[in-house]
Amino acid sequence: MVELRMSRCTIEECENEADRRMGGLCQRHYHRRWREANKERVKAIQARWRDQHRDRMNAAAAARMRQLRAIDPEPFREANRRSRDRYIDFYKHRQRQRTTTPEYRQKRNERYATSMLLPEHREKHRAIMREYAALRRRVDPVFALKEQLRSRLNSALRRRGLSAVFGSGVAGLGCSIIEFKSYIEALFLPGMTWDNRGRKGWHLDHMPLHKLPTPLGQR
Repeated sequence: MVELRMSRCTIEECENEADRRMGGLCQRHYHRRWREANKERVKAIQARWRDQHRDRMNAAAAARMRQLRAIDPEPFREANRRSRDRYIDFYKHRQRQRTTTPEYRQKRNERYATSMLLPEHREKHRAIMREYAALRRRVDPVFALKEQLRSRLNSALRRRGLSAVFGSGVAGLGCSIIEFKSYIEALFLPGMTWDNRGRKGWHLDHMPLHKLPTPLGQR
């Protein structure tokens, strides 16, 4: 009986069977050497295969991601938070760089001035600002107080033919607007809140200066 002996791969520490057609190498080492000697051809083959099986690759990757996310979703959530924070920081930094340049400010002012020359743009802008101010007054008592003080002062100055540059409704209080708000809250009666302030609730009365019980400088 003749005993057939299989030759081993000529690569050290490799126990795979060699193929005489492959120069005494096993299939694994033969193909490895071929890929190393034909790197550009291998890249072209791989690129062509990826282009032909793009949908298949995307579907397999999406299925794998869904499987991993179902096993442990926390790493994916953390990665999404980091990505979102990096994008927000980058966007804010780019906006600061872009909007703080003199060229940008000049162009912005020119665009605004040009658009305000058109009656439809001017009226649209006023409508937007009126809507914003009305909403802000409903939800922000401090803003509502500022608006009311400025409006009363402007009305008084216009009746005397003066301009608003002669005074400030907020600065003339003698205290901050936050302190003024706290002072008004301390005078609330039962049932009075900032939500029911207005024509159907309560409102602030403005006393003329000549009717004050003490000189203005002593109040």
